This record gives sequence, C-alpha cells and structure tokens, in this order.
Amino acid sequence: MNRQRMLLAGALGLLAACASSPDVSVPEPPKVLQVGVSRVVEGDTLQVVDSEGRPHTVRLRGVDAPEPDQPFGEGARRCLEELVGGRSVRLSADMRPREHLLVSEVYLDTAPVSKLLIQRGCAWWDQQTAPYDMELGRIEQGARNARRGLWVDRNPVPPREWRAGSGRP
Repeated sequence: MNRQRMLLAGALGLLAACASSPDVSVPEPPKVLQVGVSRVVEGDTLQVVDSEGRPHTVRLRGVDAPEPDQPFGEGARRCLEELVGGRSVRLSADMRPREHLLVSEVYLDTAPVSKLLIQRGCAWWDQQTAPYDMELGRIEQGARNARRGLWVDRNPVPPREWRAGSGRP
C-alpha cells in the first residue's frame, strides 16, 4: 500500500512539474493567408490576389499535375478550376519561394486542395515538394486503383518525365 502511494505521489509530482515547466512548448497552429483565386494557370498552379491587391503565382505543395500540352493537362486544369476558381482560399504561412512563384499548401475551407486533386485523379503526389506526406501517396494509390481521372490511362506519363522530353506525342 505504501509503495502504491509513493508511486502515485511521484507520478503526480512529475505531472505537475511537466505542466508548469517553461521548457515545454505547445506548437502553434499554422498561420494562414487568405487570398482570392483570380486564375487557374494549370493543374497545379494558381494566380491569387492578396488583401492588398498584389498578385502572386502559387504552386500547390504536394502535387504535380499534367502539363498543359500533356494528355489530361486541360482536364487537370479544369479540375482545379472547379475546386477553387474565383473562390477565396488560404495559403499556409510556411510557403517557400521557388523560381518566380511560391510553393504552398492551399486550403479550401479546411480541406487541403492537394489531397482533393490527387483523390480525384487530377495529379500525382509530388515527392519533391512533400517528401514525407505519405498520406498523399495512399490517396494517389486509391485513385489509381479506382481508375479515376488520369488513371483511366493504364500507364500515364508523370509530368517530370514529360518535361524531360520522354512524353508520348
């Protein structure tokens, strides 16, 4: 009985120390930037306007959609247009500059647009911009298995290969 009391007292003491410790930090929720979509450039790229009227080009983190001249390229653009065209979306504050654009997670309400695109078969999981997001890989596999969107083609050419010049005519 004394041993149980000692263990309980020790556990409560440890819990109290952890709760009051200044070294314990709680991560803040991600900050976001509200923007309006002015144009869908292609299946993974948007033109947006911020609250001060400044335009920005944003590439969606985690997806690689077919190029405009590639099979299903226009379908991928229309897919993104249907989701976010003319709407207000949120960009994650951890966006990164890349070439002449920003790479960011884009949210429609609370849903990451990248997940919606991959789920609909409108894009591949881009492991360069989201290498540790295994959920995108699982979502892509589900779209492949269901033969949605670009996965109707049994062997679609990934955009990175198409850009490298190995695409089909």
